[in-house]
Amino acid sequence: MVENDDVTYAKVNFSQSGSRKKNQSGINEREDVIYSNVNHLREGGSAPDVSSPEVRSKPNDPLPTPRSEVKTNKRTCHRSTMVLLVLSILLLVMTICLGVMVVLKADLEAALRENEKNLTDHFSQLKSLMKDKDNLTNHLETLAVNHSKEKIDLKNQLQGKNNETTKLKSQNEALALKNVDLMKNLSELQRKNADLESQLSASQESCASGWKPFNGKCYYFSTDVKNWADSRDACVTMGGHLVIIESAEELDFLKGVILSIKILSMSYWIGLTDSVTEGDWRWVDDTAFRSDSSFWERKEPDNWTKNNAHPEGEDCAHMSGLNGGHFMDAFCSDSKQRICESSLQCSKGG
Repeated sequence: MVENDDVTYAKVNFSQSGSRKKNQSGINEREDVIYSNVNHLREGGSAPDVSSPEVRSKPNDPLPTPRSEVKTNKRTCHRSTMVLLVLSILLLVMTICLGVMVVLKADLEAALRENEKNLTDHFSQLKSLMKDKDNLTNHLETLAVNHSKEKIDLKNQLQGKNNETTKLKSQNEALALKNVDLMKNLSELQRKNADLESQLSASQESCASGWKPFNGKCYYFSTDVKNWADSRDACVTMGGHLVIIESAEELDFLKGVILSIKILSMSYWIGLTDSVTEGDWRWVDDTAFRSDSSFWERKEPDNWTKNNAHPEGEDCAHMSGLNGGHFMDAFCSDSKQRICESSLQCSKGG
């Protein structure tokens, strides 16, 4: 075997560990570093043939292509730069977004705190308004109750006034009718009195001065006033007695004289009393009163006690022009005029 003086050279490949990646066209590219061929030649020797199978480190290694490998690395660097640039931009955008979100979060939290404070204030105001509403409701209910009570009281008062007005109206109508009747009675009595006076004038009867004759008797109508007992005694002193009315004709005569005086407020004692036994009316000669009940005024005698100021009641009878000359009971202590009666032979001057 012949020895060769040349030094054996070896091809050294520096490969970068890592996976392959696809390029944009989908072809797998191998990321290899630039091949470096180390050839150590003896002086005066010739370079071996690289394509010779003897100089390859491995039978399957490809032939070195330095230009192609440089272009591939440049493209790879360009892509990496672009990727880094895009990532940087994305990172910047994300940073800006995060900053904006932090600012917005702070503003939102401040707004939420402000809203919470406002809501708290509004809730306090609402509670105050609800309390005022309750107070106002209670006040209105109280006013409504008081108003209802006042309304009921006023309604009752109005009803009472209406009833009183109706009663007064009825009384006024009754008085008007009574006044008409009294005027008719007055005209009739005046007519009868005129007839009686004509008859008396034609007769030979005569009475003392101040006395009026009728049907065989004389009658004196006083102008002074006394109580019933003093009036009775005064008539006796004058030779007579308080008048005793025994017929409707005699009553009509007396009524006519009273109404002819034209002072209707004058009231005259007559000789009738129930002072001995209540309800048992008797004349001064102790005879019982048996005349027609029409002699009395309507609803009389009523024995009024004047709210217990006179517990003995009204025990003496009188006549007045105000009621057409009908009998009425009165307190015996009252002061009134009187009608005395006597026979023609016994009458004296008043």
